[in-house]
Amino acid sequence: MTGRRRHRRVPPDRTSTVRPLSSLRLHAPTVLLLLAAAILGLAVATARSPRVPERNITQRPIEVTTDGYVSSKTCQACHPAEYHSWAGSFHRTMTQVATPETVRADFNGTRVANTHGQPMNLERRGDEFWAEFDDPAWEGPENERPRITRQVVMITGSHHQNIYWYATGHDRGVNILPAAYLIEEQQWAPRSAVVLHPPGQSLPMLNGHWNAICIACHTTQGKTAFDTPFLSAPFESQTIDTTVAEFGIACESCHGPAQAHVEANRNPLRRYGLHFSGAPDPTIVLPTRLDPQRSSQVCGQCHSVWEFYDLPGERFANSEGLPYRPGDELGGTRFIAQPSVDQNSPEIRALVEGDPEFVRGSFWPDGMIRVSGREYNGLIDSPCFQQATDPERTLSCFSCHGLHQTPDDPRPIDEWAATHQVSTGMNGSDGCLQCHDFIRTDVTAHTRHAGG
Repeated sequence: MTGRRRHRRVPPDRTSTVRPLSSLRLHAPTVLLLLAAAILGLAVATARSPRVPERNITQRPIEVTTDGYVSSKTCQACHPAEYHSWAGSFHRTMTQVATPETVRADFNGTRVANTHGQPMNLERRGDEFWAEFDDPAWEGPENERPRITRQVVMITGSHHQNIYWYATGHDRGVNILPAAYLIEEQQWAPRSAVVLHPPGQSLPMLNGHWNAICIACHTTQGKTAFDTPFLSAPFESQTIDTTVAEFGIACESCHGPAQAHVEANRNPLRRYGLHFSGAPDPTIVLPTRLDPQRSSQVCGQCHSVWEFYDLPGERFANSEGLPYRPGDELGGTRFIAQPSVDQNSPEIRALVEGDPEFVRGSFWPDGMIRVSGREYNGLIDSPCFQQATDPERTLSCFSCHGLHQTPDDPRPIDEWAATHQVSTGMNGSDGCLQCHDFIRTDVTAHTRHAGG
């Protein structure tokens, strides 16, 4: 049995008689009510903005499922519990199209004073969001800087802040608003106050930066699609046709392209054979079944400071997407910066030559990572990762975190997501004590500071 509910055929009632047509006629009030409901439904449907097919959208990056990617909606059909926990995570909402459902800030005639230059004016036009602000591309006298009005089309972030991106009017290129919206505080803050940068330095223009850089970690299978290398020519002179398989960090970011998996498992005999045998399914990657090094690299594809080895690697990723797939050796297609051990490597020297702040901007003098969101660089420097000989005792991302909330987790899904998807019982010192139990009786003697 498949467990699928079957429709039971009801035998005809042989004692019934055919009812006369007159008894089936509806009363006039009922007809009027049905007609009114139909008219109201038509009016509501007409009032809504019609959904424009992604391929017809020209002013922002679009979703295109190619290269074996099928989208999280396809995964939901067979994996509803996993889909539910992912849908409640901040991975899902890392990048979203700006809609009335996703925009957290109030755009209804809002005036944002704390921005560089003149205040930013926000406006909602139906289901669209617009902003008027000083032109960041102006290179003339400051007192002559013109104002521009642009449509907000995308959002990055949904945990602590919303970063809003507007259509530049040049292909699918987007740029960033001069202020970010702080969700908990429910207020706007200038971009310079929420972005890590050296004091005294002005923030650079970000024309196309989302298309070329942010896309790598804020979407699934992003293709920047610049006709020439980013920043090698004026932004306005480049052709930009950026696409993604899915906005946000979706199922296939961590499990790999799922088309072959979906097609293979349409066979119920195969599905049940794998289920009862417990054997791994070679058509999909389960990070928790990988060894500690490879499983952590699934997270490290985004949570690390890295760079391409060479220009051909960048150009390949530009047109085909990043070549790394979950389960691969991450270092095979990108350079993971680890100044503690490779400070004098050719790769580090070349990066510092191009950007003197490359190391100092992201790492402490001893080589430990100093910026948030790049925990993989710290993990691979840890003795618990480097020196462990037993996979069961090798520190990995999954030692403390779970990408899906388990059925026995009593926390509301919002709390689980807000605590960075830490597994049950792994908050505070418990994550360390699972291996280092000998310090449990006097944790402060080991850490040299009070707990809490």
